[in-house]
Amino acid sequence: MPGCAIREASDQTGWERELQSGLQLDLVKTDFQLRWITGLDILRQVNAFDAQPPVPRKSRSKR
Repeated sequence: MPGCAIREASDQTGWERELQSGLQLDLVKTDFQLRWITGLDILRQVNAFDAQPPVPRKSRSKR
């Protein structure tokens, strides 16, 4: 993707550094459970910076 900057926070210190820098992002990709935080907690923190970020949800088909 042209003009795209990828930033990775692989631990709590890195994530806190991203939060302190102002969290300028267009996309967040996370696992549901990390060693140091849950993906839902990350989304809550992102939501604190932007009250209406687009959150794509994977739909589950019924079989």
